[in-house]
Amino acid sequence: MDQDSARHLLIEFEQAVLDALASNFGEEECERLKIMSDNVNTTISHLFEQGKLSQPTIHLGVSIGERIEHLRVVLNEHRAMMDELQRSTTEEIYSILGKESLKPGEKKMAAERRDGGLNATQMRDWFLKNMGYPFPSRSDKVKILKSTNKGPVKNDTLRYNQVVLWFINTRRRSGWTKFLRRYAQGDKTKMLELVWALETSVGGTHASRCWSSGLGTVSTSKVRDGKKERKITRMTIKEFMPEVKDYELEKMYMEWKKVVERIRFGVKERVGDWIEEVIASADMTRHA
Repeated sequence: MDQDSARHLLIEFEQAVLDALASNFGEEECERLKIMSDNVNTTISHLFEQGKLSQPTIHLGVSIGERIEHLRVVLNEHRAMMDELQRSTTEEIYSILGKESLKPGEKKMAAERRDGGLNATQMRDWFLKNMGYPFPSRSDKVKILKSTNKGPVKNDTLRYNQVVLWFINTRRRSGWTKFLRRYAQGDKTKMLELVWALETSVGGTHASRCWSSGLGTVSTSKVRDGKKERKITRMTIKEFMPEVKDYELEKMYMEWKKVVERIRFGVKERVGDWIEEVIASADMTRHA
């Protein structure tokens, strides 16, 4: 396949993804996008291996990736706002009318209007406040459970095993586990130090960042490393990873921002991971 065909394939895929992001697409559409994504990935990889991937094609891939990312972020923020509006409105209605005052038929209708999805607000908040080590203890899970179920709407009550599974799935689907393996070599203590260093370098507050390491503002902290307890010290990311080049740190932080975004908005596995590969190829070309 030549460059023109590859660029046409990229543009066609972009349009399909944008159409899907702008609607609530189902499994059939998702499967179609995966097939298209595999086709694009195969084509781009083939051209790259042959040394035929031109700069214009790479730049087109980068531009498409950036446009899709921007739209996805906007749509996710919009959906999050709508979900919050729906939740607060429902709670306000229940507080005014009183759940017990509703007739049986009205109760059923009200329940049917509720979002059938899992209420992950408290779990998501806890995760974002403990990004360095998002492994809640049993007591943490019980607190999350009680806090979630104490609201005025008791339909679809959250269960303990759902909390356990949500954290397992979210660590994996958000990319947190992948980040752990890639940048901390699977060492959870090192991951905690890494996230703490990122937090120190970014600065600001939890409200401005929308995430925290979980260690607070102390200068040192004691953490359990296996059976031993050791002291770790707050430092910047450059101090923590002095051998890593600036553009590599920037790339790492961009990956981290995507992890945070997926947790904030409950984003599942991304469609078209080939975009990241194209962007990575462009970065390698720029810094070669």
